[in-house]
Amino acid sequence: MQNQLPRTLSYLRRPLNYCGRGRTPGSHVYMDMAAGGLAYEMFVARVCRTGLHYSLAIIDENQALGKVRIDNVILNGAGPTRVDDVMIVGPLDYQLNGPMAKGVWRLTRPPIGRRTGVITKVEPPGNYGWLTCEQTGISVFVHQKQLRPGVYLAPGQRVSFVLGDTGRGPAAFDVGSA
Repeated sequence: MQNQLPRTLSYLRRPLNYCGRGRTPGSHVYMDMAAGGLAYEMFVARVCRTGLHYSLAIIDENQALGKVRIDNVILNGAGPTRVDDVMIVGPLDYQLNGPMAKGVWRLTRPPIGRRTGVITKVEPPGNYGWLTCEQTGISVFVHQKQLRPGVYLAPGQRVSFVLGDTGRGPAAFDVGSA
């Protein structure tokens, strides 16, 4: 992910200053100089699933962390998350069912519009399957009801689509040939 990280973040009503890469793969260090140089590890994450109460994000530079939970109450008025939003998350609180972000800051919103992808898997009897988005590399659910006339679910077929979310994960809508 090529994003310009902000030089300063506000956390617990105090400014944090960017200091560079962290020790953990994919981490960036922000320091709280008012607290005597307390360092926080932050990560750049991409939202892969949204829900009513929380979203899940992945850290592309550190797959070992798994999916990071982002509770909607910590979005601080930044609006709801969408699949492919890029966020800074951290510090992380490691729970039994995975890491949870204590803070989150939005970096970018993906452009709304058509995407392209390749159908990678079709489940028998051919009513639904998955495609891989060329722009993001994420796996996206696709159902035959979203296909334009003349488009079929066939592995290897390149398609264009509108990325959305069904509440169960990313989904392709208005699927046409690319």
